[in-house]
Amino acid sequence: MDAFAPHAEAGASNGKLKMRWTVPSLFFIALSGTAHAEAQTELSFYGGSILPESGQVSGSDPGGLGTFSFNSDWTGTGTAGLRLTWWDDQDFGWGIDFQYSGVRADAATLSASGAAALALEDGLSLLTVNAYRRWSESIQNFTPYVGAGLGLAVPSVDFDGGGTATQGRQLGGVAVRLVAGAQYPITDSLSLFGEYQGSFSVNQLDLSNGGSLDTDILSDGVNVGLSLGF
Repeated sequence: MDAFAPHAEAGASNGKLKMRWTVPSLFFIALSGTAHAEAQTELSFYGGSILPESGQVSGSDPGGLGTFSFNSDWTGTGTAGLRLTWWDDQDFGWGIDFQYSGVRADAATLSASGAAALALEDGLSLLTVNAYRRWSESIQNFTPYVGAGLGLAVPSVDFDGGGTATQGRQLGGVAVRLVAGAQYPITDSLSLFGEYQGSFSVNQLDLSNGGSLDTDILSDGVNVGLSLGF
């Protein structure tokens, strides 16, 4: 993974990073003691599509675009994820979910805005702690489930407004995730699943020469994957 790449002055950046971390950090700490020794553990791998909605992009780019504000139509790349879940005997669970995906501004957006590059394409990386509810084998051996989570966006930024380009991974802000799907057993320990996954992330990013870029990414997606229970 690339090193974090903030470019604003140290004092302002530290204050900004503390604000981004506060709510998600408290959430992670609150959930850290919820897993029970007797809980079932499940490791899941998945992949699929991401369909980002268009959204507002604003900020400042000294030496390049200057102050800017425009609407971006985003194009999504594929997505891959890893999830670890602990279930109790009442079919409630907690999990940690990491999703790697990417978005980039389309050609029309770049032409209208004057930017040469605008992407979170090397990873609009979302890390969330989720709560789940499932209904074990309730429909012909299928197990439906739903979930919601809160965490962090850690995107890899690629921006060029005609001045000094900005590239690298940064702390973006808070991320929210919604999941709904169904699982089907293949063996006693291995299951196949398909799911809808929606996400919303706040991305407050630093650009070179003291600039900034703010954009919120709302996306939908469909995933398929395998879960190993133990």
